[in-house]
Formats: sequence, C-alpha cells, structure tokens
Amino acid sequence: MRILDKYVVKNFIQPFLYCLILFIFLYVVIDLFEHIDDFIKQKIDLYTLFLYYSSFIPTIFVQTTPVAMLVATIYSLGNMNKNNEITAMRASGISFFEIIAPLLLIGFVTSVLVFIIDDRVVP
Repeated sequence: MRILDKYVVKNFIQPFLYCLILFIFLYVVIDLFEHIDDFIKQKIDLYTLFLYYSSFIPTIFVQTTPVAMLVATIYSLGNMNKNNEITAMRASGISFFEIIAPLLLIGFVTSVLVFIIDDRVVP
C-alpha cells in the first residue's frame, strides 16, 4: 500500500467512525423516544432496555452504514479538496481513480461486511 493510499484511508476512517457512532446513537435515541410510553406502561427496567438496544445494534449498523459511508466520503474528499490536496495529487500525475481507489476498496469490504452481518447476525 502506497503512502498516499494510507493518507487517504486515514482521512476517511475517522469521519466514518464518527458518523457511524453518531447515526447509531441518534437511531437509538429517536427509537427510545418513540416507544417511551410503552416502556413506562410496561415498567421495563434500564437493564432490559440496555439488552434490547444492544441486541438491536446489528440491525441499526446495517441500516446506517451506507449513509455514514456516503457522508464520510463526501467530507473527506471535500476536506482534501479544500486544502488543495487533490489538486496537488492530480498535478503530480495521479489520476482521480488512483486517489479514490482506497475508498472504493473500503466501500467494497464494508459492503461485504454489512451483507454478512445482515445475513448471519440480524435474523
């Protein structure tokens, strides 16, 4: 793996993890507020709620990962463009496909991972 590929991956991974954690947190909070009446009516304790939402995390992961990938890709490429890093890469003779190839590879691996989780864990 080239140094440039490592740099592009490093600039992508951090926003992706932040987006993924944020989307999972928002999903849980919104779902909690939608069903809070049922939880109070049934007098469900916090430990049961924790178990419910922790078993619900794989489903949330499968649903939020594509959006987190999109937002992280747009953010990382936009940030590199803002700092003229993409222009410098292009001026040094690197094609745009070579710049985004690590992101495409990460996208493919993540898609396979999401498919496996959706096929084996979620049901």
